Amino acid sequence: MAKLQCRGRPLAARLSRRAAVIRARAVAPKPTPMITLTNDEVGWTFGDGFVALLLPIYLVERGFSVLAIGAIVTGTLIGTAVMTLWVGWIANRQSRRLLLLSAAVLMVATGVGFAAITDFWPLLVIAVAGTMNPTSGDARIFVPLEQTVLTQTIESRRRTALFARYSVIGSCATALGVLATALPDFATAWTGCSRSAAMQLMFGLYAVLGLVAFLLYRPLSQSGRRMDRQADPPRRLYHGLLQRDGSCYAYRLTPNGVQVALLFLFFHKRLCGPLANSRSHHCPDTHHKPASKLEAVYHRADKAIQQIVDLLAA
Repeated sequence: MAKLQCRGRPLAARLSRRAAVIRARAVAPKPTPMITLTNDEVGWTFGDGFVALLLPIYLVERGFSVLAIGAIVTGTLIGTAVMTLWVGWIANRQSRRLLLLSAAVLMVATGVGFAAITDFWPLLVIAVAGTMNPTSGDARIFVPLEQTVLTQTIESRRRTALFARYSVIGSCATALGVLATALPDFATAWTGCSRSAAMQLMFGLYAVLGLVAFLLYRPLSQSGRRMDRQADPPRRLYHGLLQRDGSCYAYRLTPNGVQVALLFLFFHKRLCGPLANSRSHHCPDTHHKPASKLEAVYHRADKAIQQIVDLLAA
């Protein structure tokens, strides 16, 4: 028995320490999606900043003609614009987290491709299908996805300030990336390597930034889920009584909705109204406090009916 107790003491101590570690992990502050996306934005905007200048310089160093350089740069512009537009079309039907992870993997593949391949046609394919954007602007696949996730992490009254910080951080990181284009010259002076090799290392750094983005996007399992089931809740909630107005961001009653509203209005005026008026001594008024629960319910119902009448009149 004494041996069991002696053996049990270390076991109990280990269990208590493990429980303390679990409690500490539970109460430890976790990075919010807003902080995660802001940190990741610094990475890929920094990468886009230096590749915007290094790409044409690298192609000149490789001896490509002016036509070939223009074709590759044009391919990056067209590919990035088309991919951003395509992501905007399918984002409501897919997981934001999956799309962001896919974009990060594509960023890694783009950096590795430009660092390892030197032929024209493979580089043209990588330029069209990759994430590289030589304009260092906002025509990037990450921008609409991150902004969509950010809108789900903060209330509406704080979104303007959030997007202002998001834009400022991205612009500053892009400026630092443009400043980092001098690193190949420093590397050539310090190590004696060629400028082409130093630029290839910068494309490798672009791939590493994509890998960092992939690691930062992984915790977005809760905030980056697909939102197609929540995109149109009134249509699912009211069973076809409302429909989206295609000309603006609004909803209107369907023909069935108008019939149901009129039937409800008729029922209220012909049955509920006389019954409530027989028990209530005051008309619905904002300054009057109902004397009973039944009268309070009637006042709320009358207000809802009036909203329906106003909606039908509009």
